[in-house]
Amino acid sequence: MIRFEEITNKNIWKVCMLEPFNDQKDFVAENIQSLAEAYATRNEGNNALPLAVYNDDELIGFVMIGKGTVGNENESDTIKENYSFWRFMIDKKYSKMGKAKFLLWLIL
Repeated sequence: MIRFEEITNKNIWKVCMLEPFNDQKDFVAENIQSLAEAYATRNEGNNALPLAVYNDDELIGFVMIGKGTVGNENESDTIKENYSFWRFMIDKKYSKMGKAKFLLWLIL
């Protein structure tokens, strides 16, 4: 069963070690960068919710949902007041198993 868990000292380094396939790396930020951004945006008054994704007890991915801006100058006023996906990744070991569609559905 797919479930989400808070990032803690217990799982942070495992989350940071998750990787996409090499041909996906240009499209997916490293999780350590995402966690740093979550921390920084929280200090700026915005909300970022980084979560570890588990299939039963196996860590398979990372998602980050945010509310508000990510600090880009060109952002519209709409994004400043709404939730959005900031990050979404499934580790290459668990990719192509049909979990991504279900995971997106759960997040929505």
